[in-house]
Amino acid sequence: MEKQFAQTERNTNLEILRIISMVLIVMSHSDDWMGLAGLYSKTVCLNKFITDWLHLGGQIGVGCFLLISGYFMVDKQITLKKIMRILGEVWFYTISIWLIFLAVGILNGSCDWKILLKEGLCAFFPFLFSHYWFVTAYIILMILSPFFNKLISVFDKRTYQFFLFTIIIIFVVIDGGIPKTLQGMSEGRLIPVFIMYYIAGYIKKYVTGKKNNARKHIAVSVFMYFLLYLSCVVIGTVGDMLNSETIIAYCYFWRPLNSPVVVVICVELFLGFLRLSPRGNKIVYMIAKSTFGIYLLHCNRIISKYLLPRLFPVYKETNSLLLLIYSAGSVVTVFAVCSAIDLVRSKTVEKTWNRFLDKYLCNREEKIECMIKKAYVSCQNILHRYYQ
Repeated sequence: MEKQFAQTERNTNLEILRIISMVLIVMSHSDDWMGLAGLYSKTVCLNKFITDWLHLGGQIGVGCFLLISGYFMVDKQITLKKIMRILGEVWFYTISIWLIFLAVGILNGSCDWKILLKEGLCAFFPFLFSHYWFVTAYIILMILSPFFNKLISVFDKRTYQFFLFTIIIIFVVIDGGIPKTLQGMSEGRLIPVFIMYYIAGYIKKYVTGKKNNARKHIAVSVFMYFLLYLSCVVIGTVGDMLNSETIIAYCYFWRPLNSPVVVVICVELFLGFLRLSPRGNKIVYMIAKSTFGIYLLHCNRIISKYLLPRLFPVYKETNSLLLLIYSAGSVVTVFAVCSAIDLVRSKTVEKTWNRFLDKYLCNREEKIECMIKKAYVSCQNILHRYYQ
C-alpha cells in the first residue's frame, strides 16, 4: 500500500524538493550574473569560498529535477500536447523578453542590430541554438521516453540492476570520477540525463516507498554535499599553496551531473523526500508549479547577460560578510520575482494556450501521428529499395 501511494500520489514532499532544487540552480547561476565567477576563479580567499558555495549546487538541482520527472514519466504516455505545452511556455518567455529588449533599445536609441538579430534568432529558435540546454535535453528525453519505458518494462530486477551497474561504472565512476579518462567518449549532457532517468525508473519499479529511513537518506545527502564543498576548498587551497592554476581549476571536477558524488547526493535526497510522510500544501504546490518558469526567466540569455548584472553588481563588494548577505538577497529576490511573474502567466497566458491546444491540437493529434508514421514508412521503403 505504501509503495502504491508513492507511485500514484504526488505529495508535497517531492514538490518541496523541486523548490529546493530550483533554489540550488539559481544559486549556481548567481555567481555569473553577479560577476563573481571570473573575479575569484583563479584565486583562493574567503570570497572564493563563498562563490564556490553558491556555484556547487546547480547540477544537484538538475539531477533532482530529472529524478522527479523520470519517476512520474516512466509509466506515463507522452503526448504531443504535453510537449507543446512546454514549447509554448519557452516561446512565451524567449519571444516576449526579446520584444521588450527590442523596444527598450529603440526607445533608448541604442540599438545594436547585430546583437538584436542574434538574440532574435535564439528567441524564435531556442532549441536549435541551445538557448536552454536543459529544455532541449528534456524534450529529447520526452521524445525517447516511450522507447526507454518499453526497455524498462521488459527488464527483470536482476537484469535492470546489472544494466544500471554497468552504465554507472562506465559513465559515473570512471568518466565522472577519475580525471582524464574516456576523453572524447562521453562528452555532452544527454548521457547523464538518460542515466538519471533509468535510476528513477528503477526506483519507481523496485524501491518501496516505505516511510522509514527518510531522515537517514537526507542526512547522507547533506553530509556528501559538505564533502563536495570541502573537496573544492581543499583542492583550491592546495593549488594556491603550490601556485598552480591547473590544480585550482580541478576544484570543480566532482561538480558535474555524472560525478559519483553528485549522483549519490541526488539519489539520497530523492529517496529521503520520497519516504517522508505524505502531506498536502497548496502554497507549496503553487510555488513548485512556477519552478520551470523561474528557470526560463533567470536563465534567459537577455536577462542573464544584460539585466541581472546591472541589478546585482555584487562583485563590487569586497567585504565577505556583506558579499554573503548581498548574494543571498539576490538569490531570494530573483526566485521570488520570477515565481510571481510565472504565477501570473499561469493564470493568464497558459490558460489561453491550453484552450488553443484543446481546440486545435487535440482534434488533429491523430492526423499528425498518422503523418509522422507515413513519413517513417516512406523513409523506410526508400532505404529498403536503396539497400536491396
